[in-house]
Amino acid sequence: MRVLVFEHSFKVGGHRLPYASKTASAFEGSDVLVALPSQLSGDESICRYFKHENVHFYEANPTSGALSNAIEAGRCLVRLVKRVRPDLVVIPTADGLATMLGMMNLLKLNGCLRQINIDACLMKPQIGRPTTSMLRNWTNQLKWWITTKGPWQRLLLIDPLAWSAVKNSKASRIFLCPDPVPTQFVFDKTEARLALGLPSAGRMIVSVGGQDRRKGTDLLLRAFEVARFADQDRLVLIGKISDEIRPQIQVIQQNSVLANRLIIIDRYISEDEFQQAIIASDLVAMPYRSTDRPSGIACRCLAWGRPVIATNSGWLKWVVDDLGAGFAADPLESKEFANMLEHALDQCDRFSLTTKGQSFVEYNSEQNYAKVWRNEATRLQSFFCSANGQSVSSQW
Repeated sequence: MRVLVFEHSFKVGGHRLPYASKTASAFEGSDVLVALPSQLSGDESICRYFKHENVHFYEANPTSGALSNAIEAGRCLVRLVKRVRPDLVVIPTADGLATMLGMMNLLKLNGCLRQINIDACLMKPQIGRPTTSMLRNWTNQLKWWITTKGPWQRLLLIDPLAWSAVKNSKASRIFLCPDPVPTQFVFDKTEARLALGLPSAGRMIVSVGGQDRRKGTDLLLRAFEVARFADQDRLVLIGKISDEIRPQIQVIQQNSVLANRLIIIDRYISEDEFQQAIIASDLVAMPYRSTDRPSGIACRCLAWGRPVIATNSGWLKWVVDDLGAGFAADPLESKEFANMLEHALDQCDRFSLTTKGQSFVEYNSEQNYAKVWRNEATRLQSFFCSANGQSVSSQW
């Protein structure tokens, strides 16, 4: 059976390449082609993510607009389907593109996509989260309705909150999908700190990944300036520092006391270093401004036994309140968040998973993520072989 794994993001980073890699590996034994935009062809991480898969870089013309990029991604997918003629198309992160394909399907365009099986997975479908704006609520409902009209065999949702909002609807093609959390390979905090060159003693609040306003790094630094910490307590920023954050860091570094408590690793980090950063921490800070989507960091913290201190709204509030992931406060209120930082750091050594949290961790495994795709592949392959009276082992 021919499987086309299609990734449409023109940027390296985040969850997209790891998800594409895990999805492709789930179809081991099938004829798999991973299609990536040519803009990613020079990235050295490609070889790390796709060691055994056949990778094809397709030509795409990205722009600065989300809508035009979605249209371009749709065109690229259609061209690939016509050329490759796969039995199954899998889009591991279909946000944006899924709505465009839904619109194309409603307008009865690109009929070739309606003639094959397509599975798509969404990270943030903007459903199940009412806002204070009636117009925005209506817009989100319209986008979701258009998305469901796409040429899907299955539409998978990573977000349990979004899935809960639609699971009782008549949309029988919509399923919940695990968020694939890697197995922990670093088992010791001291070992993780040593690997990153961090001090072995003292308590650490860690913020991991790109450090910018979206992540709330500026809000975290404000709270850090007014919080009361012990002498060996430290705030560690691990990841590329954005230019908008640098002036704030420079001011803090002029204060000798605060400068000694702030550690910065200003560079892109690998998947291994990402895990080491979380394991090295006592508390993981997540004061995000936008909390409308699942957080892979929060999922990993739950799985690897580290509490979070997060924004008290949206998806992060649900993880803290329902799953016992840690602590939450309003990062826009510096003093409130600083007080919670102090409290959380004092309580973090008592952190343990709740029963619901443990169930969440068990579900969101790489093995279960693979099963979502593999089970469907097995069913499709059996059907295809039965219909054609032969085994399928063709090459691209």
